[in-house]
Amino acid sequence: MTTKTKPSTTDSLIQMLQEQIQTNQKQSLIIDGLTQEIKLLREQIAYLTNKMYGRSKESLPEQVSGQLSLGLFEEPEIFEELETEETLTVRSHPRKKGTKANKIAHFPTKEVHHELSKEALD
Repeated sequence: MTTKTKPSTTDSLIQMLQEQIQTNQKQSLIIDGLTQEIKLLREQIAYLTNKMYGRSKESLPEQVSGQLSLGLFEEPEIFEELETEETLTVRSHPRKKGTKANKIAHFPTKEVHHELSKEALD
């Protein structure tokens, strides 16, 4: 008859287990939210570090830069064809000599003589 008046231990264990399950669900939601926040903060740190210090290389992977590869450096056959072409020599243009002297020739000149005192010479 004592079992009818007191709650059984199994009922109390089941109730404690349900409370623990609810607590675990709440904690898993909190953990998921914090994990997403950490991910966003790491992305912000990477972005701001890149903005502050710049890139270490001029080229970035395609995923980061968002640009398409043109394939310029993947085809060495094109450069081999360019090397077999004839080399052209281009004549240089004639240089003008003595133009500075002609430009400043019309300016007036004035000679100024300065003498140092004996104290300054010693």
